[in-house]
Amino acid sequence: MANDRTITMQLRQMLSNIENEELSNSFQKVREQQNRVEKKTWLIILVGGFALVTIIFFLVNILRDITKSQHYRKSLEEAKAYTELLLRSKEQFMLSLTHDLKSPLSSIIGFTGIMQDEAGVSPQHQKYLQNISVSSAHILNLINSLLDLARLQTGKLTIDCIPFSLKPLMDDIVEGFRPQAIAKNIDLQFQFNLPPTVVYVSDPMRITQVLSNLISNAFKFTETGKISIIVSAIKSFEKTDQVKIEVIDTGIGISEENTRLIFEEFARVASTRQYEGTGLGLTITQKLIHLLKGTINIISEVGKGSHFIIVLPLEKGEQLAVVTPKITVDQSKEAKAEIIGKKVWLIDDDETLLEMTSAILNSAGMEVHAFSDPETAIRSFEKGCANLLITDIQMPVINGFEVLKQILIKNEGHIAAIAISGSNMEEKEFAGFSAFIKKPFQPQALIQAISGQLKIATIIDQKESSGYSRHNGYNLRQFAAFAEGDPEILTQILVSFIKTGKQNALLFRQFLHAESDHELSELSHKMLSLFRQLEANDLVVLLSQLEHKDFASLHHKEFYLCGKMAIEQIDELLQTIQKEENIHID
Repeated sequence: MANDRTITMQLRQMLSNIENEELSNSFQKVREQQNRVEKKTWLIILVGGFALVTIIFFLVNILRDITKSQHYRKSLEEAKAYTELLLRSKEQFMLSLTHDLKSPLSSIIGFTGIMQDEAGVSPQHQKYLQNISVSSAHILNLINSLLDLARLQTGKLTIDCIPFSLKPLMDDIVEGFRPQAIAKNIDLQFQFNLPPTVVYVSDPMRITQVLSNLISNAFKFTETGKISIIVSAIKSFEKTDQVKIEVIDTGIGISEENTRLIFEEFARVASTRQYEGTGLGLTITQKLIHLLKGTINIISEVGKGSHFIIVLPLEKGEQLAVVTPKITVDQSKEAKAEIIGKKVWLIDDDETLLEMTSAILNSAGMEVHAFSDPETAIRSFEKGCANLLITDIQMPVINGFEVLKQILIKNEGHIAAIAISGSNMEEKEFAGFSAFIKKPFQPQALIQAISGQLKIATIIDQKESSGYSRHNGYNLRQFAAFAEGDPEILTQILVSFIKTGKQNALLFRQFLHAESDHELSELSHKMLSLFRQLEANDLVVLLSQLEHKDFASLHHKEFYLCGKMAIEQIDELLQTIQKEENIHID
């Protein structure tokens, strides 16, 4: 028994030791596990804290970048608005300044011209008058250059697309420089390597401006030798020709490093500083060529001359017997003979310009009724009392457009009218006037314009007596002027106009149905020139609205309402012209 108890106690002791050892091991493992958990917990806390700090850091930087971006955008918007304001202010300043300069310059040029034409002026005084005339012309060129540059910088100068014959245009440009070539004893050569009857669709006025600038430069820097103008086609496609026009001179030339500078604004090469100029001619030329979607390059060598190469993509037009109206200097006496005894209603609020213009017209033998107050001029006007209306546009109480409107009412809708303006409006903006003359002008230019308009009025009057329609919202006098009164040429022009009009009307209807804003605006702009020439004033107003792309996006419903009204008027107008002018389309 005693042994059994001893064994039992020993077993209990052993079990107790084993149990204690197991408990001790378990506690040890628990403590180790807790240590590992604590370490991992701290690691997680540290990693989480670092991640949180990193996220906060990046969030702060992102927010700061967004704030900076918004600040920069706001600053840019403010800078853009300020720049646009400066450009508008600059443009307004230029318009006001040039208009104010043109009025006194008109008086100087006009009175100088009158004095030069008078008998008994001594050679010495003639020399003084010639110097005044040359200086006035230089100031006028400077004013026009600044205006063109301002328009180009603000995007206000646009390109018109009208059909024209390139050969007569080039002849006029080149022959205009013939007296200068004779005076400087320079051989002026001209080659036209295209069919003489070729017709293109572009802006002949801008092409004339570009080439006049380049040829004028050639004469300025060429003392001896020759100047060559060469016209050719380098590539011909189905609808366009790549026309190359070269102006080559044997002048002083330009070094290769300076050829990069000559197209910059107001830049003048050191070797040319002895010659007059502002450094704007080639800048304007390059910008105009880019507007015409062309290119200009120069090859030059000092002492040997310069070679300017222009490439213009010109759209092909229909081969018509196009006649370009032309009154040369040699015809001035004939022009004066045609206007002797004609009655003119002259209106200008500037007393000096009124006196000067009256003197020019009186010396030409015209019967002048001059008014400085447009209201008095309108009240005094009676049907048939004048053959011609000449009026200033910008007048304080009633402008020239309102004067024309009131005179037309009194004269039953017909009078030849010439606008005189020192403003910078384009020719197409003088709707309703037969012609316009920009101040300042030469007396001869005024006489030639009057003679041309009285010829047109005679043609129209003759046509009206045999059923020539000037009603139903259109007027053919500008087309008649272009045809110089030739009925066959006028008919050809009208056939071409109606064919083109119907093609455009079909496209217009398609774009209108598809709601193609951009294409409709582009087509409206393309159609505007011819309808302006046709003096379809109601339709011109609608197309002028449609050519503005912003109008479509801002006033979508009104845009397409204008479009529907326009296509109805186009269809009606084409039908009316075809019927009333007895035009047969094959």
